[in-house]
Amino acid sequence: MQRLYYNQAVRGLKKHGGQQSSLRRSGVPPIVLRVGFRRTFRTDSIAIDLVRLTILIIIQVLFLTARPGAAQDIARGVTWERPASTIRAAEDLRKMSEHGIKAVRTGAITEKFILEAADSLGITLFRELPFYEYPAGRLVDSTAGAQKILAELIRSGAGHPSAGPIGLAVRADVSDPSICSYFSDVVGVAEKDETGPHQSYYYVGSFVESDVCSSSVDFVILDAIDAVNTADVLRRWAAAGNAAAGITVGGWVDMARGTGLQVPNSAESQARSIEISLQELSTTENLIASFVHRWRDQLSGSPSSLLARGDVYGRYYGLHDENDTPRLSLNVLTGFLTGGQDTFAFARNPDEPGPPVWYLLMGWMLIGIVAALYASSPRFRYMAPRYFIAHGFYRNAVREAREVLPIVSTALLTIVGITIGMIATQFLIAVHDTAPVVHAVRLLPVVLQAALTVLIESPIIATFFLGSIALLAMALWMGIWMIVALRKAPLLSSQALMLAVWPRWQLLLLLPVTMSIYTLDPESMRIGMLAVFPFWIGSSLWGGARTAYDVFKLTRCSLAMAIFGWILHPTVLLILALSGTALAERDHFAYIIHLAVRS
Repeated sequence: MQRLYYNQAVRGLKKHGGQQSSLRRSGVPPIVLRVGFRRTFRTDSIAIDLVRLTILIIIQVLFLTARPGAAQDIARGVTWERPASTIRAAEDLRKMSEHGIKAVRTGAITEKFILEAADSLGITLFRELPFYEYPAGRLVDSTAGAQKILAELIRSGAGHPSAGPIGLAVRADVSDPSICSYFSDVVGVAEKDETGPHQSYYYVGSFVESDVCSSSVDFVILDAIDAVNTADVLRRWAAAGNAAAGITVGGWVDMARGTGLQVPNSAESQARSIEISLQELSTTENLIASFVHRWRDQLSGSPSSLLARGDVYGRYYGLHDENDTPRLSLNVLTGFLTGGQDTFAFARNPDEPGPPVWYLLMGWMLIGIVAALYASSPRFRYMAPRYFIAHGFYRNAVREAREVLPIVSTALLTIVGITIGMIATQFLIAVHDTAPVVHAVRLLPVVLQAALTVLIESPIIATFFLGSIALLAMALWMGIWMIVALRKAPLLSSQALMLAVWPRWQLLLLLPVTMSIYTLDPESMRIGMLAVFPFWIGSSLWGGARTAYDVFKLTRCSLAMAIFGWILHPTVLLILALSGTALAERDHFAYIIHLAVRS
């Protein structure tokens, strides 16, 4: 045997002799391999092969760990609204498995057939209790009901590998410390009856830095649907000292718009936003789960569930439409989950035009009409300076009905109404997608939600609709002043009209400002309109007070009557109505305030 080793070493030495002499001349120390007991030979080529093999192994390891989902064992999937048909539900799960989906956020499913289907496909169901956007008090009051539903979920999920973590609430007011008792009480009762493996619990939250209940559950899934930077949401969460979390991302599609990346809310834009979110999440640390909202557009006539209430404006977030036609975003998710592709190309198409020019021109036309009235009416030019410089003379002219200008005042009333409609429409478009407004709209009847959606999608309709309401309210208010003045000094309709309309001159200054803000990007538009809003409401209250004071001086009615007339001003009545609603719905009002200042 020793002789055999020796002969093999000699043959190897002869084979590589040329390489050894060249290495010796270059001064490179050769690698020495001991063969048998005493004989040695140099094997520089073997060393080179070993180095090459090591480099190839390192490159392969780096490539595998860089693939999406390979670095961490993260639950990745979609949110899913269970169809009414059990067969269709099982078919949905089968298709999800084909696309690499292994985790599904869904409702409180207890059907054995669906659980067994998920078992066979290796899909984990994140089942959630039907408590959606509850304020603190209401959720605490639901503890007993939650415990019953939770007990049924645990019982039905026993022995099913697909029965994964259970969600105890979705977008509740977890910025309020009083709500934390709900989670601890529900989990505490469930753990007392727990006989099998430990059951994990979570909730879906929309508060990041202000969340105070994360320690009451095993983990939190952050709602980052429509968020511009999903990774930043997780960074803020971690910076607040919270533990690892999950996240839900998604974007909606506007079916009425065109196609191409340059068109906001097109199918291509939805796919690109999901692609960017998944790329960011693929390198994010301390991520437990990630979900894309949602598998399919909301189904007509589907059973009520927490996901069925996902959007108050009826927008389309699905990877499929209602008829199961896939969108581009499905290919993006499949590529990431299967590791086949993580970068995609989409058609750009021409840029979508900005805000309709004719809508902005309408605002400038209103200002132009006022300028034309001023230029064409000498009496208007005579009275306008008096209103600002010598208001007492203006008031005397109105009392004596010498310069009431009925035609000019009627035109100004119409302009004021349309201007109020335009400003209100622009404000509604700017803030309709903020968390406080979305929650407030969710409290409205479904019919009003649908009507509000139409107004948001059709600015011209909203302008004339809201403007007509403003005109009607002002007409009623003028009628009230005429009734108030009957006992002292009756007012003509033209006098009441002039006293009510002229103090609203500030709207002509606010309109160009809001039209300029309307041309900005959505975030800047939101900030700008919120900054203008106090001036808008303040000018309305001041105008009402000015009218009340002028009537008080003209008719010599009592001060109490003048104050009562001011209280009946449409803006004051609206504020009082909202205040009364806030008192009646204190929990929801507190939640809205928390969403405004804490989310």
